[in-house]
Amino acid sequence: MRTVTAIAFAAILATTAIAAADDRPQTITIEQGLKILGALRSIDVHPVIVKQSDGKESVQMMPWEYGSPKLRLTIANDITILEAAEKSYNLARLAIVKEVLKDKPAGTQIVDGTPEGVEFTRQYSELIAQPAPGGADLAHIKASDLKLDKNEIPSTVLSGLGPILDQ
Repeated sequence: MRTVTAIAFAAILATTAIAAADDRPQTITIEQGLKILGALRSIDVHPVIVKQSDGKESVQMMPWEYGSPKLRLTIANDITILEAAEKSYNLARLAIVKEVLKDKPAGTQIVDGTPEGVEFTRQYSELIAQPAPGGADLAHIKASDLKLDKNEIPSTVLSGLGPILDQ
């Protein structure tokens, strides 16, 4: 009887551990975060050509039609999180450039194939592979909430949302 109880208890623990693993926040790299940020900006608003009363055309940024304030808040919150990550990324990238060019005259460019280019590429690759600050706090978006039958969101934008887009 103890063996059966022990096996049942182990099965419950294993099931709980698997469920907990599925609920863990997903790690988003800086590279993924920047792609997601671009995609979120594209699903927030899109350019529309509008004809003015004088016959001239202008481009205005218009919101997509979701009919969901909850979705709009999710998009806005995720953009806010990733804009902070973008700022950190930009500061780190500039610091890498300064470090790589520290002994060079002002105005020197980093050129591929040079020792500076190789060092920049090495450090930059490490930078974008780091976890994005706040990435675990990103909310997921359901594809059905985007109302793709009504909103012609490009597939490249949907692909950019991949890590946070639920089918």
